[in-house]
Amino acid sequence: MQVMHLAELIGETTGGGANPGGTAPLAAGLTMFIPGGRARNPITGTNWEGVGVIPNVAVSSENALKVALERLGVSRAGVEIDAVSQSRVFAPRTTPQPGGEATVRRVSEELARGEPNYDLLSPQMANVRRQQLPALKQRLSSLGPVQSVKFVEVGPSGGDVYEAQYANGGLRWIISLTSDGKLANAGLQPLASRP
Repeated sequence: MQVMHLAELIGETTGGGANPGGTAPLAAGLTMFIPGGRARNPITGTNWEGVGVIPNVAVSSENALKVALERLGVSRAGVEIDAVSQSRVFAPRTTPQPGGEATVRRVSEELARGEPNYDLLSPQMANVRRQQLPALKQRLSSLGPVQSVKFVEVGPSGGDVYEAQYANGGLRWIISLTSDGKLANAGLQPLASRP
């Protein structure tokens, strides 16, 4: 939006997370995020990884809405700008994306067989899955069949968090889907054992 001059960004520089990837299991129930691709702005040819998106107008996050409204012509004389600046402008999503539970079940079964349906993955996710397939097949096949999948919450990064119980353990899935229902990102974490 900024590069195409369709929007003016007001606020602080973003954190700089651009590259897609996924998590890989480590010992003792730990996981590590491993980039599986490199985001590239098609207009500038640049990447914002580690740099962030720099706003057109740099102001603190506390004052960003106030400055944006002023730039839109909302009078500073009224007290409504302070009330609006402190109110919640956008409510975060609290419900799962359509098809999320089915995706967790399907991907669990496909990975356990070692046969992911790459047509139902985003191109970046397909590349990550090809690289991780041997480890994922071993991990998912050892867990056995899916017994239940439960939506927990929308995570801080916007992905849907699910708890999946298998015959021999459990996993916490964090997934994001594209607008056409393809798996765009997925992270796995072991669930704590239940007594």
